[in-house]
Amino acid sequence: MAKIESIRPGGTLEASFATYPLAELLIGILRGNLSGRLDIFLHPEPKNRVFFRNGVPVFVDLPDAGASLVQILIERGVVPRDRGLDLLRLSEASGRSQALLIEQHDLLSPGALQDALQRLARAQVVRLFDVGPAEFRFAEGEAPPTSIVPTILQPLPVVYEGLRRATNQEVVDRFLGTNGRHAFQLSATYPHGVDPFEWGADVERAIDAVGDDITVANLVESGLTRQAAGAAIMSAYLAGMMEVRERDAKRLPREDERRREEVRRVPVDPSPTANKDPSGLVIHRRSASSVVPVRQAKVEPTLPPPPPPRPISSVEPSSPNPHDLEYTAVRDRLAPLRNQNYFQMLRVAPGTDASQLERAYRFWMRKLDDEPDDVAVRTLRELLTDAYDVLRDPDRGRRYTTQVAQSDVTAAADRERLAFEAEPKVERAFRAMAANRTGAATYLLSWAEKQDGTRTDVPILFAMIDYLRTPLAQRVADARALEQVVEEELTKRSHDWRVRLCYGLLLAEQDDVRAARRNIAAAPDAEHPMVRRITDVLGDRHD
Repeated sequence: MAKIESIRPGGTLEASFATYPLAELLIGILRGNLSGRLDIFLHPEPKNRVFFRNGVPVFVDLPDAGASLVQILIERGVVPRDRGLDLLRLSEASGRSQALLIEQHDLLSPGALQDALQRLARAQVVRLFDVGPAEFRFAEGEAPPTSIVPTILQPLPVVYEGLRRATNQEVVDRFLGTNGRHAFQLSATYPHGVDPFEWGADVERAIDAVGDDITVANLVESGLTRQAAGAAIMSAYLAGMMEVRERDAKRLPREDERRREEVRRVPVDPSPTANKDPSGLVIHRRSASSVVPVRQAKVEPTLPPPPPPRPISSVEPSSPNPHDLEYTAVRDRLAPLRNQNYFQMLRVAPGTDASQLERAYRFWMRKLDDEPDDVAVRTLRELLTDAYDVLRDPDRGRRYTTQVAQSDVTAAADRERLAFEAEPKVERAFRAMAANRTGAATYLLSWAEKQDGTRTDVPILFAMIDYLRTPLAQRVADARALEQVVEEELTKRSHDWRVRLCYGLLLAEQDDVRAARRNIAAAPDAEHPMVRRITDVLGDRHD
């Protein structure tokens, strides 16, 4: 039987839960970022339905699954039992929905009612795991009516909750019994601590405590019940977050593997006074208004030293400046993407076809549309767009897929992939500099430098960030010092257009109009934000 992920736009899939288990169906719709309508034939009439948008159930109506809104409210003590039974009888007699009656009798606030409806939707889907071999039909692309009230459920916790019910022990045991020696390991796409599927904290703690050799037995030792341990493994496996471990697999513990990655990707630091955050990324090279010539790169220790102890003082610390606040916001938002390739960032597998890739990209963009539009969200959106643009391009996508496949085999291929990924980050940082978003620019440059320590333009760009952070009235001395460094770099690499535009901005701010315009001509894009910034500084001044 064809997998639901491979359904064509506008297509349908009809099957039974006996041949296509509900857990696989829900996770398959999620993996494919599918939108559409799922009809479940628990009743001769087609009244049991679930609508999905980008893989997520946004509306659930399964009255024949056995869960009742009023019963949930009674069990939680929100509605007295006698009053609840009256509502049930009134609903059956009048044909009006329980939610409508609760709203008409003003028993719950709108927010509490919406929360109760979400609990009802979750309970209805969970109870589907016990209905047996019901038939279903999924129609891709069918949109829900505009009149419905969305519930919006995350599929993975629903799958986990459904599988850990005692009635599904046989399903879990059958799954574990067909997978080798029942040993699993986390896949490269397992998102520690930042899971978009809202994975349970108790499961996360147990998996972290176990390490790389994951079995039902050692998850039980870490605090889960046997049923919950099996359900966790099966759910994570179906979601692509866990894979069967081969009998002869040799895998370093995660901590050792992380250290090996740090050794292989040694960062370089051209400034002995660099200020770094605990993860080893640069916050800022020097304080503002203290530009010094860039020194020869030197190799740092493998792991960054711990931060110095905080001095004891009776004086309250000054509030963070805008640069540090922006840096922290961007760092906290982008940190989960560190050490992820483009496939992992978009949560697609190598070889994913164009339609699936587009679904994945749309899923993340729409998810970000629901968040406040700040610098961290904009930077994340730009990085995901860069990944999508590479993977959807036939030539670049093919080359990048080869790089990813070879990066686990040879160090040279890994360096090539990382250098390829560093270039768009440098460009995004350069554009952020043009808009005075120095915090975002610093984080992106630091990330790019860790990926490709051979770049000679990054130290110049860091020095330029320090210059941009300096108040205008204090820039004269800094401009002259930085100008000497940039001139020296351009004598070695005259083709480096970003460094040349930095030079052009320095010249423009010193009223050297002719030389500034000459450097603008080096830009490959006349509409580049840095070109526009230099042009704005020059204004209508003439040579």
